[in-house]
Amino acid sequence: MKTKIKLLTFELFLAAHAWLLPRVSAQSTYEPYTFTTLAGLAQFDLNGDPVGDSSADGAGSEARFAGPSGVVADSTGTVYVADAHNNTIRKVTPAGVVTTLAGLAGPDGSGSADGTGSAARFYGPSGVAMDSAGNVYVADSYNNTIRKVTLAGVVMTLAGLAGPNGSGSGSADGTGSAAQFNGPSGVAVDSAGNAYVADTGNHTIRKVSPAGVVTTLAGLAGPDGSGSADGTGSAARFYGPSGVAMDSTGNGYVADTENHTIRKVTPAGVVTTLAGLTQPNPDGLGGFVGGSADGTGSAARFHYPYGVAVDSAGNVYVADAGNHTIRKVTATGVVTTLGGLAGSFGSVDGTGSAARFGSYPTCCGYPPGPYGVAVDGAGNVYVADTLNNTIRKGYLATVFLSSGPGFGFSGGQFGFILTGPAGQLAVVEASTDLVSWLPIWTNTIAGPLNFSDPQSDVHSNRFYRAVAP
Repeated sequence: MKTKIKLLTFELFLAAHAWLLPRVSAQSTYEPYTFTTLAGLAQFDLNGDPVGDSSADGAGSEARFAGPSGVVADSTGTVYVADAHNNTIRKVTPAGVVTTLAGLAGPDGSGSADGTGSAARFYGPSGVAMDSAGNVYVADSYNNTIRKVTLAGVVMTLAGLAGPNGSGSGSADGTGSAAQFNGPSGVAVDSAGNAYVADTGNHTIRKVSPAGVVTTLAGLAGPDGSGSADGTGSAARFYGPSGVAMDSTGNGYVADTENHTIRKVTPAGVVTTLAGLTQPNPDGLGGFVGGSADGTGSAARFHYPYGVAVDSAGNVYVADAGNHTIRKVTATGVVTTLGGLAGSFGSVDGTGSAARFGSYPTCCGYPPGPYGVAVDGAGNVYVADTLNNTIRKGYLATVFLSSGPGFGFSGGQFGFILTGPAGQLAVVEASTDLVSWLPIWTNTIAGPLNFSDPQSDVHSNRFYRAVAP
């Protein structure tokens, strides 16, 4: 029997007797990532501006965040969140259950105090990272400090000096409270337990040893420090770097926000530009302008990239805040878009360009978000959708292999091969009318899965689709 083929964006069906409609992406540069809302609830007023800053532990949409700005995921898929406006560090299980690990939300919550759980105080925490022992490191932005939180919620200050109204800000290398930062936004940790800091207001990348010894790895603080220049150490220039991530070999990757670029920093402090292009503002008002384009190296464009993460293969994931998108950069600088659509905002689950992140571009005086991104060992991507007050999760969309061994009829049964990210639960549903769907098979992906339907020959029409719950 001859099988007809038809394409349908964002849906995938297999019809044993009539139609094959494979999943396709909206643009050739999109990778088929599907984004869902793991926790939190996006709410909007009549003008379309986000509302609902609050704090509540709970499962899924019962939980509440207020400006979540940074995320990190551990090996189990548990996510830790810098809940900036709540001045807390939150924990989100793979099932979306949210608890507060440290800090206190509410009018008495801001401040700087070491302690356990709700006895600790933060002030605008914006970046989080995790070491191999499960300790969480926090860029405590308004306190100008780097904090460390154990799995039991015990908080200590590793480096920097907090003071009233930001009076502890500055740029000084040193140990512990002798060191100074200026609005640190991002933090990462290497395999040796060294922390790396995107010291935003100082336009530098700092290194903090496990003993709290702070040095400047790259960039230059002071009135001559902002700019865009590749080079080594203080010869390099950044402009408001907001995010940093480390790979397994000790290279750092920086979201150089105001330069609209992604930079790479070697352990020796050698800085190069991996992707994006710094372009002067054509209206002569100063600063630089961004854009949105997939491509390689300087052919790619970003618009206020804020957060970065790195997977085991050396791919860099970017929260491209000004574009409302999540981007991916390979080790060779090839940029693609995983989710969201530049110029379009909102809170919508979906695949590729059908997903929406962020808020109205002029809302609240901030880039519209999202700000934070993380990736786990299975390749799942987590997003701090800041102005929507939600934590989103992205995963590779399930794909049918429509040719080769295993596809088609064999012994009177129709079969196909199902592939997708390892650990992803896949449910095959069947229908005779494309309206009513019945789950007929469930499995967990650990490699290519062979499916065959013993009932396929008893129906005049039999359609199939894969659902990733």
